[in-house]
Amino acid sequence: MDSAQNVAAAKEIVDKVRRHIVIPTAIEPTVATIVDVNTLKARNEFYKDAKNGDNLIVTPTRAILYDPDKDIILDVVPVQLTPQAASSSSAMMKKK
Repeated sequence: MDSAQNVAAAKEIVDKVRRHIVIPTAIEPTVATIVDVNTLKARNEFYKDAKNGDNLIVTPTRAILYDPDKDIILDVVPVQLTPQAASSSSAMMKKK
């Protein structure tokens, strides 16, 4: 996918999630697709119900775990974004 396709795919995912939970329109969340769920599950219980292909939507205040196949939110947790956290999770997720 090129950059324009990635942006369009991320927008489509966020639009679907916005049907279930309020995400302010002024916020452009980071969207990632889970590609190594077992590693994530080993590190954090937040991913216990996730599977490869699910999406992680990160806003400045929360992380939302979304199953696009079932069109449901699996979990939501508060977050405090730090550069260190972003770099450690990027190896296990493919950003959209």
